[in-house]
Amino acid sequence: MEEPPVTFPREIVYCRLPLIDGEENHQPVLQTAIETLVRFIEAEEPTLVACSGGMSRSPAIVAAALSKINGTSFDEAIEQIVAVGPCDVAPGPWNEIQELLEEN
Repeated sequence: MEEPPVTFPREIVYCRLPLIDGEENHQPVLQTAIETLVRFIEAEEPTLVACSGGMSRSPAIVAAALSKINGTSFDEAIEQIVAVGPCDVAPGPWNEIQELLEEN
């Protein structure tokens, strides 16, 4: 789906990384999404992570970043997210992120 361009104030950093709920995400893009979020969290920079429905890709990227920061498993990080709101990570991103985290 093509999204219209968004104009933000100058002080807002906007990163748009095209990810899908299938298993065809480009690993460098997935890695960039996770590492960028890790850096923002470590810098204590207020950050919003969003996707179309907010149920799959967003929580998956947040869980991956939290697992790297906290030294926990991806599953444990997903459990943290589920504790505060609903999420339903699609099998595609789930598997791709698991593989990526195991490699690093």
